[in-house]
Amino acid sequence: MISKVYSLNLPNINYFGINSLVKIAETAKIFNARNAFIVTDINLPVTGIPDIIKYNLEENDIKATVWSGAFPNPQDINVVEGVKVFKEGGFDSIIAVGGGSSIDCAKGIRIILDNGGKIQDYEGNDKIKIRKTPLIAVATTAGTSSEIMKIAVITNTEMKDVKYKMGIVDWKVLPDASINDPLLTVSLDQFYTAGTGMDVFTHAVEAIMSLNSNTVSDTLGLKAINIISKWLKIVVDDGNNVEARTNIVHAVLLAGMAFNIAALGITHSLAHPLGTYYNLHHGMTNAMILPYVCRFNFNESVDKLALIAEAMDINTVNMSVIEAASKAIEGIEKLLVDIKAPQKFRELRVGTDKIERMAIDAYNDFCAGTSPRKATVEDFKAIYESMI
Repeated sequence: MISKVYSLNLPNINYFGINSLVKIAETAKIFNARNAFIVTDINLPVTGIPDIIKYNLEENDIKATVWSGAFPNPQDINVVEGVKVFKEGGFDSIIAVGGGSSIDCAKGIRIILDNGGKIQDYEGNDKIKIRKTPLIAVATTAGTSSEIMKIAVITNTEMKDVKYKMGIVDWKVLPDASINDPLLTVSLDQFYTAGTGMDVFTHAVEAIMSLNSNTVSDTLGLKAINIISKWLKIVVDDGNNVEARTNIVHAVLLAGMAFNIAALGITHSLAHPLGTYYNLHHGMTNAMILPYVCRFNFNESVDKLALIAEAMDINTVNMSVIEAASKAIEGIEKLLVDIKAPQKFRELRVGTDKIERMAIDAYNDFCAGTSPRKATVEDFKAIYESMI
């Protein structure tokens, strides 16, 4: 029997549940924060959430300033600007507030503050030497799991005609603490609720199909799939359903741990160029691509897909493994219809002019290595073309 060693890296402190945001000042004090740099995106301030956090910190004698400089699909230039503002402001800690864009941007800022250089220097695996500046991640979307992930995704804009998403993978990327309060997700509209929910679902499915999957990651991923299948349509239809919001947050944590252990696959490899060139919502892009990738991986993942069908509460009694696996893909497509997620390029206003370039970028993407079926550039091109 071939032995393989796996790891599960998480922040030191993780709070989740209704009203867990009340822990923000207490957590900041654990890390001796006195002057906090609150990193968020350009859209979140209108919700009032960053200001609530700022007020909570200041009421507990911690200075705080909100910086809303993270773009959706954060770029290297956002990291550069954030580092500059942090140094000029004399801050001693970072609190990331938002979804994956804000949190990944904050991770990038900390990497440069602690290690110097430029963010491109850390692309790849295990290149970070120092993890010093305290970083607390407060999630306001239930999707990316970035608040508990050992990865940061930053768009590299250095090349003139080509942009691509860099994966920075290292346990030192992890925040020191995370907070997942379901009440912070209530302000999400139907589009973002559906998109972030499908991001969770995709993380779970890809972790299960990954070459690095194992009993632990499969167990976590299957439970996340079960929760999303039951609760996502409910919360998309009624965003004020706190029970549904809470269950989705639980799925975020489960899928995030599965992803942390097993990594992902080519759904993300295909999604990253689409997000980069067309500035699309990452979760909705994953949602569109996932059924196509499940079909591409069908022969290699048929047993896993059958398990996914069971996790989705699809009746597979008296079915063969192949039949059950096919039902899983049908179930995913039905879920997309139920939550009004896109299934073709035209629904996201994506053109065909960049397919050749995107296929090359997808082939070189950092998520492709753990796909159960290796894809060529031509394979990636064919999958894109099937979505036209």
